[in-house]
Amino acid sequence: MRASPAMDQPEPPRLSFAQREAGVVVLVLAAGLFLLAFRQIGEAVGAGDARAFDRAIYQALRPQESPEHSLAVAWADIAAGDFSAMGSVSVLAFIVVMVCGLFLCLHRRAEAVVLLVASGGGLALTNVLKDLFHQDRPPLSPEQLAGLNASFPSGHAMLSATVYLTLGALIGHFAGRRLIRLYILGVAILLTVMIGLSRIYLGLHWTTDVLGGWCVGAAWALGWRALALGWRRLRGGRP
Repeated sequence: MRASPAMDQPEPPRLSFAQREAGVVVLVLAAGLFLLAFRQIGEAVGAGDARAFDRAIYQALRPQESPEHSLAVAWADIAAGDFSAMGSVSVLAFIVVMVCGLFLCLHRRAEAVVLLVASGGGLALTNVLKDLFHQDRPPLSPEQLAGLNASFPSGHAMLSATVYLTLGALIGHFAGRRLIRLYILGVAILLTVMIGLSRIYLGLHWTTDVLGGWCVGAAWALGWRALALGWRRLRGGRP
C-alpha cells in the first residue's frame, strides 16, 4: 500500500516558548535592562555620588555671572520651553484623552484601555518615586520653585517616555509597512529625547533626573506593550 503524500511530509518542528513569543520576550528583557539602569542611577543619586556630575553639566550650560540664564540665544530658550511644555501633565493628559476617544470611535477599546492605564499608572508611579528619593531641584528662583515637586526622577522625561512610546507602539500597530512603524516609533523616541534635553537646558532638572525618568518611563511603556501582546496572543489574536 502506497503512503499518501501528506504522510510522507515531515512534521514542522515545534517552536519553543521563546521562539513563539519572541516579541514579548524581547520587550520584557529590554524593560529589565532599563530598570537595571534606573536602579544604578537611583543608587548614585541617593548616595550623593551623582552630584558632581550633575553640577558640572549644570554649570557648563550657564554663565558664571548669571547662572539663572542659559548660554544660548533667546530663540533657543523659547524652543526649549516649547518642547518642555509637550511633556507637561496637562498637555499629555489632553493628548491621552483625545487619542483614547479616537480609539473608541474606531472600536479599538483594548488600545484605549492600554493607553489610559499605562499613562495613569505612570503618573502615579512618578509621584511615588519622587516622594521616595526627595531630591532637591537645581538652583531656581522662588517663582520657578513655586508649585514644583521633588526633582528625581524627572516627571516630564518619565511621562513623555511613557505616553509617547506607548502611542508610537499603538499607532504603529495600524501601519502595514514595517518602515512606517519604525518611523512612527522613531518620532516618538526623538520627541521624548527633546523633552528631556529641554529640561536639562532650562535648568529645571539635573541630568540624572532626566536619565532616570527616561529609564523608568521606557521600562513602564515596554512592560505594558509586552502585557498587551501577551494578552492578545492568549486570546488567539494576531500580535
